[in-house]
Amino acid sequence: MFSDTLHEHDTRTIRTLLVEVPEATRQIIVDLVYGPRTVDDLALGLALVERVLGQERLGPTAEEVLARFAPLRNLLNIAVFDPRGRFRGRWDHNRPDQPSEATIAEQGSSPGMVDGPIPPGAWRLCLEVHQILTPCEYTLRVHCLDTPARPVVGPQSLRARARSSEWFRGDLHLHSEHSDGRNSVQTIAQALTEEGLDFFALTDHNTTTGLRDLPAGGPVSLPGLELTTFWGHATCLGVPEFVPWYEGDRLRSFGQIAAQVRAVGGLVCVAHPFAPPQPLCAGCRWEFPGFEWSDADLLEIWNGDWDEHAPINAAAFELWDRLLTAGQRIWGVAGSDMHDVDHLRSKRYPRTLVKTAGRSAGSVLQGLRSGRIVVSSGPTVTLMVVANDRRYEIGDTVLVTVEGEVTVAGSVEDAPPTAQVQLVADRTRIPCEARWEHRLRPGHRTWVRAEVLAGSTVLAVTNPIFIEVTPPRRV
Repeated sequence: MFSDTLHEHDTRTIRTLLVEVPEATRQIIVDLVYGPRTVDDLALGLALVERVLGQERLGPTAEEVLARFAPLRNLLNIAVFDPRGRFRGRWDHNRPDQPSEATIAEQGSSPGMVDGPIPPGAWRLCLEVHQILTPCEYTLRVHCLDTPARPVVGPQSLRARARSSEWFRGDLHLHSEHSDGRNSVQTIAQALTEEGLDFFALTDHNTTTGLRDLPAGGPVSLPGLELTTFWGHATCLGVPEFVPWYEGDRLRSFGQIAAQVRAVGGLVCVAHPFAPPQPLCAGCRWEFPGFEWSDADLLEIWNGDWDEHAPINAAAFELWDRLLTAGQRIWGVAGSDMHDVDHLRSKRYPRTLVKTAGRSAGSVLQGLRSGRIVVSSGPTVTLMVVANDRRYEIGDTVLVTVEGEVTVAGSVEDAPPTAQVQLVADRTRIPCEARWEHRLRPGHRTWVRAEVLAGSTVLAVTNPIFIEVTPPRRV
């Protein structure tokens, strides 16, 4: 048993606890109890919010901000590694309705925990102290049993609707019971099938164990996880196994992390970069030390319901514009960040549409990698550039001379009658009709994309077509 009291200065630290597992162990039960989980002292809560309001605008008063983000909370997690250094799971039972225990077994492990042999020796439990706002006592008990865990019934099959279009519609950010979501993987896949989605990425926090519960059939599933650190979150798509973000008590460089993801054909997406800062959301805002944008492939420009997350999404759009104008090739995507399928009926979630060459995870990943992407909560948007007697698509790069002219054309369907359509050319916004052709003489390197809005609410956005300008031809 391990126990201690944590204080505010312990925030963003990792404690390594060693447990000796005896021979013949068939399952390990990890039981973490800590408290208080939440800050119930109103005066303390207001004081913590006041610190944030001194740096940015989140609301007119501390009382209103606290009401929106309450309860502020202490937050702990545990990552488990066996004697060979293999990742064996993550304890993420921070909701009041979740049990404090999690089981690691040869078969039948708890959600978030990895099935497999239980080798004897020193197991490493890393207590991740994400946030401590008020003194917090924890007790960690580890039980080693020589009896097997109960077998788990495998997932059922689903039948997805046929899809004739080359544009596939999906969700790139979802959570199940394998981290802090409320639903089983089967329930999520069923709900997304009923929504008519063609693909989804299961991105539980720092674990890919939900992949074992994927049903046969249904939408195409991309393996992945949400890299959940003390300094921000990044969804890693196409990754079948755990990706460590620290070694011992030291942070890995993000370059190392990105290289590991890309080595297996995966993509790195910075998630909700302007999420509320601590203590409102522990470790959610993107502040990773030493991060370079060349180590990201995608940027989550639209997280969750737009109206609910308007400030953080608007800031992400502005960041995207700046990166594109600076010459950074990074593709914009969306994710519901859904934790409960019941929200499908009450929230207007964005979908990421990807042009693919076939119905497979590899095809979807290739479409994402090439920038063939539209983000939409409803409208259908097309965009092309005609130059040099050729037609260029979303994600393409056009080469023209400095005197050259291009035609930018597109259309919008299924948008509200009052929606505003605009062409964005290097951060300059040009109003358009539902169908348009616009002549553009770039003169310098630039990019173009299309947007559909209802007032200040974004309804759809295409990824850019890049235009590179070459010197004039010599006669």
